[in-house]
Amino acid sequence: MKRVAYIFCLFLITLSVVFAKDGDREFRGVWIATVDNINWPSKQGLSIEEQKKEFIDILDEIKSLNMNAVIMQVRPTAD
Repeated sequence: MKRVAYIFCLFLITLSVVFAKDGDREFRGVWIATVDNINWPSKQGLSIEEQKKEFIDILDEIKSLNMNAVIMQVRPTAD
């Protein structure tokens, strides 16, 4: 699943490079999905501390890719 996230990140980076005109207004974002543990958390039943560590690791990876926006899907359903 992490491979899918990285491929999606690369897709977003490619789009931002192709359509970038003004570096100050550039949007380079990533979507973090929670549906069926696609991106985060990695599996059900993790403790709060394990989830925090995973999320911080994801944010560190996003920062290393020079992204400037994170779209976090908090609720997977419309309940």
